[in-house]
Amino acid sequence: MGYVPPIPKQPKPKLPVALAALLGTSFLGAVWVVLFTTNAVTLGGIPYSVLMTFWQDPIARNAYLSGHDELLHDRISELGLEAAIKAYHRPKMGEGERLDQLTHQILYNHTGYVGEDYRVSDSGRLVPREPN
Repeated sequence: MGYVPPIPKQPKPKLPVALAALLGTSFLGAVWVVLFTTNAVTLGGIPYSVLMTFWQDPIARNAYLSGHDELLHDRISELGLEAAIKAYHRPKMGEGERLDQLTHQILYNHTGYVGEDYRVSDSGRLVPREPN
């Protein structure tokens, strides 16, 4: 028999790998969307329902984006968002000072607002004000 040239290897198709990556990413994204929208996870301690109520309110959204802290806090109170955050965390935290401090810390972290009963420590945490 004579000379038989080698058969070049055919490159493996990349479509199955890309498709698997796309499907995996889509699945993980869908899982996070479900977890977030069912309030199983939060964004910085804020449940999805509270976040959407806030973001769909033009007064609250504009106050946040333009840095009007007092208007923002008033609007958060009017919409009942502070109460909704407390209701979400109450089963884990119980009632009382710790729950109130956590709620105010969450609001401070996202809006910069400091409630009148608190002051900001050197480490950036809210601590109760000393009674006069």
